[in-house]
Amino acid sequence: MTNGPTGTLVGSLKLEPGLGEVGSGASSRVVKPNKTTTYTLTATGCGGTVTQQITVTVGSSVKLDLALINVYRNTHVPGDELRMTVKNTGNIDLTNAGGNYTCLVDYTAVGGSKQTQPPIAMPFSVTLKVGAQTSIGTNYSMYKTGTYDVKCTISPGSAFDTDSSNNTFSKQILKGP
Repeated sequence: MTNGPTGTLVGSLKLEPGLGEVGSGASSRVVKPNKTTTYTLTATGCGGTVTQQITVTVGSSVKLDLALINVYRNTHVPGDELRMTVKNTGNIDLTNAGGNYTCLVDYTAVGGSKQTQPPIAMPFSVTLKVGAQTSIGTNYSMYKTGTYDVKCTISPGSAFDTDSSNNTFSKQILKGP
């Protein structure tokens, strides 16, 4: 095409079901299906016919939810590391879902007084399918005999979590001699 006169690139454009023939000059059309629908767009012009399909899914909305479901003492490593379990309780897989966690620990030795430990704060990142769970290490060693009052909170951010009501978990963990 040379500069100056205009030309027609598409002879006809059809969207099925619902809209049928879309007139020339139309740049967009709104569809509002009440159920999941596969649309077929057919464009015909001097180069032939091209058909493309797209499915618009109607149903439950996306729920992003990374939940903290447990804190525990990992006895399978030297020093008995404090660990957390997080679970994808949403309805979409999470890839590189990250944020920060904070754990507060009060340690009480047998027959001793409570000692508040410095907060444990670190970034984390997980990839989880819907319903899957994984463990996150804190690098905090629970090697002393006594009672550990633990409160951990994850802060994954709204990009990976729209329900913060299940982001904190508290537990008393006892370690015997």
